[in-house]
Amino acid sequence: MTRGPISRARTALTGAAAAALVLTATADAWADPSWSVTGGAPTQRGREVTYTVTIDEGTLDDNNGYVTLESPAFVKKVTIKAKRFREGKNGLHYAQAAGMVLCDITPGHYPVALKDHGEGKALDTAELTVVPEMDPGNRDFCAGPRSYDEVADKTSEAALAGEDEEDGGPGTGTLIAVGAGSAVAAASLTALGIYALVRRRARAAADAPATEDDDRSW
Repeated sequence: MTRGPISRARTALTGAAAAALVLTATADAWADPSWSVTGGAPTQRGREVTYTVTIDEGTLDDNNGYVTLESPAFVKKVTIKAKRFREGKNGLHYAQAAGMVLCDITPGHYPVALKDHGEGKALDTAELTVVPEMDPGNRDFCAGPRSYDEVADKTSEAALAGEDEEDGGPGTGTLIAVGAGSAVAAASLTALGIYALVRRRARAAADAPATEDDDRSW
C-alpha cells in the first residue's frame, strides 16, 4: 500500500527523533562534570553574550592551553587562554568570555559548545536564545556599513587577542589611545609655547624706549 504524505512525515520525524537521541547520548557520554559552560542571557542580534566557563586544572598545565566557545550564532569562535582563568574554592578554574551574535541571524535557539583546544566533541553545551526584538540603537548598529571583522574587534575575544600580542603589555587599542593623547598634548604644548612667545615679544616692544623712527604719524 502506498503511504500518504502524513505517513511519510511521521516516518521522517521518527527518524529525526532517533538521531537526536543518539546525539544526546553521545554528548552525555563525553560530558565531564568538571567542564561546564553556563550563563548566556537572551540576547539581541549584534550584541555580546557572556558565559562562565569552568575547567579542571589539567588543561592549564600546558602553557599553551586554551578552550573555545563555538556557536553558529557567533561572529567567530571565542578563544579563552589559560591565563584568563582563576582558581575557585573547589579547585576548579573559572573564566568569563563573551561572543558577538551575528546581526543577520534568524532569532531562535542556538547551541554554544565548549571545546578543549578547539578540537573534538563538545565537552559541554549551553543554549543561546537570540530574541527578535532590537533596540533602535542596536538596529542602527547592525544596519551600518561595518564589516564583521570590525564588529568582532569590539568583543572580549578581540581584547584577549590584544593582550596576547604583547603578553601583558599594552594592546593595539591602548597604543592608539596613547598615541592620540600624545598628539593632542603635543598640539596643546605647541599652542601654549607660541602664545607665550607672542606675549613676551609684545611686552618687550612695549617696554622698549621710543626711537626717531617710532615718532611718526600714520
